[in-house]
Amino acid sequence: MAQQVEGRTSTITTQIGVDAGRNLDLDAGSNDKTVRLNGVLGYAYALRTRQTELTFNAQVNPQTEDGGDHGLYPNLGLGFKHEAARVRFNFQASYAEARVTDQSLGFDDDTGAIIEYNGTGTRAISRVGGGFEGGIDMPFGYGLQLSHSEIDYKDLSNLTSYYDSTTDSAKAFLRGDISSMTSLSLNFGYNHYQAENPARTDRTTTDASLGLNQRIDALTSLQASVGRQEIETQRRDQEDKTTSGAIFSLGLQRDDPLGAHRISYDRTITENGERDQVIVGRDRETAFGNFNGTVGLSKGESGGTDWIGGLSYATELSRDKLSAQLSRSVRTSDDGDDVVVTRISGNVTHALSDLNSLDFGLMASAAEYPDRDNTRIDATVAYQHRLTQDVDLRAGVRLGLATKTDEQDAKSQSLFLTLSRQFQFLH
Repeated sequence: MAQQVEGRTSTITTQIGVDAGRNLDLDAGSNDKTVRLNGVLGYAYALRTRQTELTFNAQVNPQTEDGGDHGLYPNLGLGFKHEAARVRFNFQASYAEARVTDQSLGFDDDTGAIIEYNGTGTRAISRVGGGFEGGIDMPFGYGLQLSHSEIDYKDLSNLTSYYDSTTDSAKAFLRGDISSMTSLSLNFGYNHYQAENPARTDRTTTDASLGLNQRIDALTSLQASVGRQEIETQRRDQEDKTTSGAIFSLGLQRDDPLGAHRISYDRTITENGERDQVIVGRDRETAFGNFNGTVGLSKGESGGTDWIGGLSYATELSRDKLSAQLSRSVRTSDDGDDVVVTRISGNVTHALSDLNSLDFGLMASAAEYPDRDNTRIDATVAYQHRLTQDVDLRAGVRLGLATKTDEQDAKSQSLFLTLSRQFQFLH
């Protein structure tokens, strides 16, 4: 567990703001003027000891606009971690509501769902999960992790194509250390995904593999695994489909004083058959920030070759903070299509003085289907002024663009002003 300040703390957050502009919900072809009032009222609690970490947060984000649309949009979370001698436990539960056009609610990384932005409504995401790991620092180890997530929609406009879905997953492993240089593992995985789309997609994925972690020398390590994966897919309008085959991976990592070099080759099974990926990566710490990056190629049994990868960069200078993230991967949609999903986000903060700063933010996502493309871009320029030690005033401009093949573009421009206060106290 990471080193953290022990004790009990509470944090209270309040915020009130206004957004005014055109087409705030990014409806295709719309140019309506809207004024939206919003707020935040939140409480967070944290208890940390040498062995235990307990966190809880509760927040509501009320919104109302001149057209009569309104909502509370609650956000709740509970987390627990406990580490004793040779054993570790964890538990997480969360519930969050937001407008379907809120790109910051990026659930795709956790559930595998592909985000689309069209129409209006409310998206609710609930998750619960937990597990344990035993045999820490012992020759024999074991672990189990379970999770359940649901995505629900309500108050949707007639133009949306959203639908509810649930995901259940389980992972288990057994580990045995043959020596200080060699470790073997037996891994099992289960995932069941159900979508209430017109085809009623029902997909079950199971896999089992034997893994090897071999330390070659003090700086070099080898990871390898071999196993089998099976995917069973059912749709109301199609025959049941089962895809199975061998899976394997081989990776090599070489550490150096500045970070590490990595290269790997993987074969997995998707609904559409085998998929091979080759990836090279570099982690590096420099005087200008921390860099983690990967780039590679992904080739399915059918279709062409796509480049994939990820990038994470962060640095903090005397007056500037910069962070950037990029991810590009191939997913299988609920209709059985291989879709290339790209997400980019970045933020630059420049301090004008101890009390004033400028903030530039960008978030973009794209989904490349076989027959269409979807793109979403949001950009923000903001000025922030600290009125007191715990009160901030923020004002700026927000621009949005959403495009979809064979549909009108959706454009949004707005001005916003928020006043927030956050204070923390120890128990």
